[in-house]
Amino acid sequence: MVTNVDGAALLAMRSMERMREYNAAVDSILFEVGCAVRPWFAAHGFETSSVAYFETFIGVIPEEDARFVETLRPFAERSFADPRARLIFGHLAESRLVDDLDISYPVDEIELLKDYPAAFRNLSHDAFLVLNAMSPKNIDQVDRFFRIESPSIENFQLGIIRQGVKKKFFRQAPELQWLKESRFRGLNRAIDSALDRMGM
Repeated sequence: MVTNVDGAALLAMRSMERMREYNAAVDSILFEVGCAVRPWFAAHGFETSSVAYFETFIGVIPEEDARFVETLRPFAERSFADPRARLIFGHLAESRLVDDLDISYPVDEIELLKDYPAAFRNLSHDAFLVLNAMSPKNIDQVDRFFRIESPSIENFQLGIIRQGVKKKFFRQAPELQWLKESRFRGLNRAIDSALDRMGM
């Protein structure tokens, strides 16, 4: 049984307002990983932001892209109880450098926080991570995300359905065909139109 005190402690530890406190730590991790892959980074010193680090890796040298991702992945694919993991996961998801992120971590958070109204920003952020990182390689966790029932995340689920049906892998995934006649059917015309595209 989760008490009010437990819930308050949980939310305090995961406060989105505190995320800025971890930006410097995340920048440091990204800089060190960047230097390990491209030693000449060190000559520039600790001068730029994490976003700039990612921009230097996108589509330049595939082998370096791969080394960067694989070195950084362990920092992202772990419990979001570590705020740095949430931030690094977000950077990787948005970078498009990797198409097989383990989205069980944001889905775990959504399941954990779904009953806390004060966690709205976390839920919104983590649903956005699911949207950015979902692919044929993690469709099982996409399915798990849609099976979570809570009024607090329904709008996020609807938004991802509307965006998801624009992608062939999403529409044709056997794991997601149940959505066509799910509890989402009949909520509004836009969702019904999106669900009608499933399987196409």
